[in-house]
Amino acid sequence: MDDGQAVAAARVPGRDATDPSHPTWCQFDAPGDLGGVEHHSRLLAWRSTYLSGVVVTGWLRRVRYEDGSEETPAVVLEVDNPEHPGEIALSADDLGSLAEHLMALRAALGG
Repeated sequence: MDDGQAVAAARVPGRDATDPSHPTWCQFDAPGDLGGVEHHSRLLAWRSTYLSGVVVTGWLRRVRYEDGSEETPAVVLEVDNPEHPGEIALSADDLGSLAEHLMALRAALGG
């Protein structure tokens, strides 16, 4: 999404909302690198107005292992900046906008 809006997580068809093993924010599952299941949800695609070629993507990720243990849910952010990989320059307005989107991700971690 290019408009910088956070996206509400979609429900996975066939999932029971009361299933404690499946987070409400999860859009898709994948096998974990070390076994178990990784829960993912793409929640953010944000574009800077200052540097329109820079895109920040963010998603929630949690891994549940076969032994019942799990990783703490985390937000994973990636900055796509072809001119300066891993860097982003932000105006004051961009910083405020990105902060609002990050706060929405923080709230989603509780869900």
